[in-house]
Amino acid sequence: MPAHDLLWSFCKASAYTKRILQNTVYNVLLQVWALSPPTGRGTTATLTPRPINLKEYRTSSFVAVAAVPPEAACPGQPQQPALLYALTQPGVLLTLRPNARALDKSVSLQVPAAFALAVSPGLVACACAAGVVRLFATRTLAFRGNLPRPSARGAQGGAQEAGEAAGPAAAANGARAGRPAAGGPGAASAAALFPDAVACSFDSSGERLAVCYSDRSIIVWDVRNPSKV
Repeated sequence: MPAHDLLWSFCKASAYTKRILQNTVYNVLLQVWALSPPTGRGTTATLTPRPINLKEYRTSSFVAVAAVPPEAACPGQPQQPALLYALTQPGVLLTLRPNARALDKSVSLQVPAAFALAVSPGLVACACAAGVVRLFATRTLAFRGNLPRPSARGAQGGAQEAGEAAGPAAAANGARAGRPAAGGPGAASAAALFPDAVACSFDSSGERLAVCYSDRSIIVWDVRNPSKV
């Protein structure tokens, strides 16, 4: 049997787990697993695989998964369902409905490659090539902003301006349109200049985001106001 890489995340409140299995020839399987707890002494929990309808992304290579539990309902309002998130290697962020096991929304990150994602109650962060980190609203995937890039390779000083994540004009236009800016003609040179953002994680409050870069640096960002980081 071919070797597999296993990516997984729990969605506690809905008793669902999701995982991605990717074998050595890059055939990708993404499933939601229904977790049934033990029913009594001497019994064990069971996992039942549930396929997902990924439509045009059914053959994509995935690099990260995450989950958020359902939101508490406000008086007179229906409860927001749990959501599952998946990130493809070419840079497409997907939301999935675990109960329906169907694709809900998708958004292109407009990057050469994506590596990791993290989810807080209000934001989804995607760590990408050339130091780019995109921020989106959890439920709607509305674009919320870009984090500043770290210092260029071999350079001294602080992070680059957030707008430089895709060129100042492109980033400004993308933010006004409510979407991430495209890489543009300078994307290849930027990839050689800036370290990749390879991992990210929110703190328990969701107000700070730690990002790990391929040059072994780690930066903790205050994301309480994503458009003004």
